Amino acid sequence: MPGRGLMSQIEDRLQLIGLNAAERALLCEHASLVGEALPVVLDRFYKDILSVPRLQRQFRDDAHIHRAKTAQLKHWLMILDGEFDDAYMASAVRIGQAHHRIGLEPRDYIAAYAKLLNALQSEVEDRLSGWRRRSKRRALQDALTRAALLDMDLALSVYISRSMDDQSRTALRDMCEILEADLDSAVSEVLTISNEAAERSESAAQDAKAIAAEAFTVAASSEQATGNVSSVSAATEQLSAAGREIAERAVQTAQLATRAADEIERAGSTVAALNDAANRIQAVTKLISEVAAQTNLLALNATIEAARAGEAGKGFAVVAHEVKALSRKTSEAAEDIAQRIQDICHASQQSIEVIARVGTAVSDIKEVTGAVAAAAEEQEATLQDVARSLTEASQGVAAVSHNVARISGRSTEIETQSNTLSGLVNGTHGRVSELRANLVVSLRSSYAGDRRSQENRRPVSLAAVAQSDGARIDGTVLDLSEGGLRFRAKDGRNELREGSSIVVRTSELGEVRGKIIAIGQPNVHVQFDALSNDRKDAVATYLRNVDSTDEKFVAAARQAAGRISAAFEAALAKGDISEADLFNFEYRPIAGSSPQQFEAPFLTMCDRILPDIQEGILGLDPRVAFCAAVDTNAYLPTHNRKFSQPQRPNDPAWNAANSRNRRFFKDSAGLRAARTTREFLLQTYDRDMGGGAIVTLKEVDAPLRVNGRHWGGLRLAFKA
Repeated sequence: MPGRGLMSQIEDRLQLIGLNAAERALLCEHASLVGEALPVVLDRFYKDILSVPRLQRQFRDDAHIHRAKTAQLKHWLMILDGEFDDAYMASAVRIGQAHHRIGLEPRDYIAAYAKLLNALQSEVEDRLSGWRRRSKRRALQDALTRAALLDMDLALSVYISRSMDDQSRTALRDMCEILEADLDSAVSEVLTISNEAAERSESAAQDAKAIAAEAFTVAASSEQATGNVSSVSAATEQLSAAGREIAERAVQTAQLATRAADEIERAGSTVAALNDAANRIQAVTKLISEVAAQTNLLALNATIEAARAGEAGKGFAVVAHEVKALSRKTSEAAEDIAQRIQDICHASQQSIEVIARVGTAVSDIKEVTGAVAAAAEEQEATLQDVARSLTEASQGVAAVSHNVARISGRSTEIETQSNTLSGLVNGTHGRVSELRANLVVSLRSSYAGDRRSQENRRPVSLAAVAQSDGARIDGTVLDLSEGGLRFRAKDGRNELREGSSIVVRTSELGEVRGKIIAIGQPNVHVQFDALSNDRKDAVATYLRNVDSTDEKFVAAARQAAGRISAAFEAALAKGDISEADLFNFEYRPIAGSSPQQFEAPFLTMCDRILPDIQEGILGLDPRVAFCAAVDTNAYLPTHNRKFSQPQRPNDPAWNAANSRNRRFFKDSAGLRAARTTREFLLQTYDRDMGGGAIVTLKEVDAPLRVNGRHWGGLRLAFKA
C-alpha cells in the first residue's frame, strides 16, 4: 500500500525539512487564525486553476470542485494541528493518489501549490499585521512554508511512487496478458487433445462394447453350434450303427439268397426229374390204355364168340364180360392217371417256370444285397469320417467359444479401461478448465492484472434493455463506470457481435450509447461513446449514490478482515496453530455429506475465531445476506450459524441452502473473493441457494493477510 513507507519515515522528513516541535506548536497555536483564511485562499486558488483550460478539464462539474475544496480544507486543518500523525499521512497519500488518478502532472501541482502558498501567506500576513513582534510573524510564515513543502514532498512522493507502480503494473499487466494468452493457447491445446482422447476412448469403449456384444452373439451361436454338432454327431453315430446293422443284415440276406438259390436250383432239378418221371408214367399209362383198349376189343370179340357158342360159350362169356369190365376200369384208371400225370406235368412246368423266376429274383436279391452291403460298408466308412470331422468340429467350436469368451472378457476390460480413461480425460478436462479459471481469476484479481483497475467499475444490478444490429435483448447491467458497463442477457445468451454499436436503456440512467468491445458468454462489455452532459450527470449521480450506499459495507468488510487477520496472527503467536497448518490447504472429504463437505487443518481454529466476528457484521444492515471468510482456494470453513446447520440425510437440496459451511465455492465470484489482493473488491453475482433458487447479491471482499502472507478473503454479501 502506498504511504506505509512514508509513514515510517515521517520523523526523518520532519527533521530534514526543519519543522521542529516549536514550529509545529506554533502552527497549532494559530490554527484558528490560519483556518479562517483558508476558505478565502481556496476560493482564490480554484478561481486561478479554472482559468487554465488544461487544469479546468480535471474537474467534471461544480460539485466536483466543491468536494475538492472541502477535502483540501480538511487536509490543511490536519496540517495546522501540528500532529502529522497517521490520519494526516493517510490524507496526504489520498491526495497524491487522487492527483495521479486524474493525471495532474507534478509541474501543474507545484505551480498550483506555489499559488496556494503565496495566497495563504499573503492572507495570513494581512491578518497578522497588528502583531508587533515581526520575529513571531516570520516564524509562523516559516512554519507554514515548511509544512507546505512537507505536504508537497509527501504528495509528490506518492505521485512518483504510483507512477513507478504504474510502470511496474503496466509491465506486469503486459506479462499477465502474455501469460493469459499462453495459458489460453496451452489450455486450448490440452483441451483439444483431451477432447480427442475422450472421443477416442469413448469410441474404443463403444467398439469394445460392440465387440463384446458380437462376441456374446458368437458365443451363443458357438454354444448352439456345439449342441448341433453334438446332436449331429449322435445322429451320425446312430446312423453309422444302423448302417452297420444294414450291412450285416444285407450280408445275411445275401447268404440266405445264396442258399435259397441253391435250394431253388435243387428244387428245379427235382421238379424237372418229377416232370421226366411223369412223362415216362404218361407213356406207360398210354401203353396201358392201349393194352386196355385191345383187351376190351378182345373181350368184345370173346363175348361175340361166346354168344355164337351158345351155352358152351356162357362161361367164356362171363370171363369175357369180366375181362371187358376189367379193361374198361383199366382204361378209366389209365385215363385218370394220364389226366393226373398231365396235371403233374403242367404243374411241374409251372413250378419250373416259377422256380426259374424265383431263381432270377433271388439272383437279383443277391446282387442287390451285395450292392447294399457294399454301400452300407462305404456309408459306415463315410459316417466314421463324418463322426471324426464332427468331433474335430465340436472341439474347434469349443475352442472358438472359449476364445470368444476370452475376447468378451477382454472387451469388457477394454470398455472398463476406456470408460476409466474417459473419466480421467474428462477429469483432466475439468481440472484444466478449472486451473485456467483459477489462474485467470488470480491474475484479474490482482491490481496489476486487472484490465479495469483504472476504470473503477462499481457492481450494480439494473434492469435494462439493449438494442444492437436490430436485436432487442432484455437483461441486467451488472457493473458500471464513467466509461462503460457490463451487460448480461436475461436468458444467459445473446446474439450480439463484438465491434457493433449498442444502445442500453435503464430507468436510472436513461439511454446510453456505446460500442461492444468484448463478448464473453453471457456478458457483453460496452465502452461508452461521448456522452451528453445530461447522461454524464446521470451516470455520475448514480455512481455517487452507489459509492455512498456501498461505503459502510466496504468499511465494515475491511475492518472485519483486519480483525480476522489480527486474530489469526495472535493464534500463531500463542501457538494455538502452526503456520504450516494454517497454510496447509489439504482437505479431507467428510464421509456421507451431500453436497460434499471437507475438513482442513485450520478448521478448528476457524470455528473458534470466526463466528464472533462474522456474526457481528450480520446486524450492520437488514440487507446483509452473509459474512464469511474463505481461503485462497475458495474453501469456506466456518459460515454464519444460520448457514451451518447439520446436514440432513438424503436431502441435498436442503443441505445446499442450509449447510453451506466446510464447502468449496469455486464459481467466478467465489474465486475472485478468495484471490483478490486489492484493498477491497466489489462484485455482483447470482447466488445458487440449491433447489433452483437463485438470489442476486452484491458483495464486498477484503483480503486476509497473516504476517504478510495472503491467506484468503472475507466475503460480505448484501442484497443488490
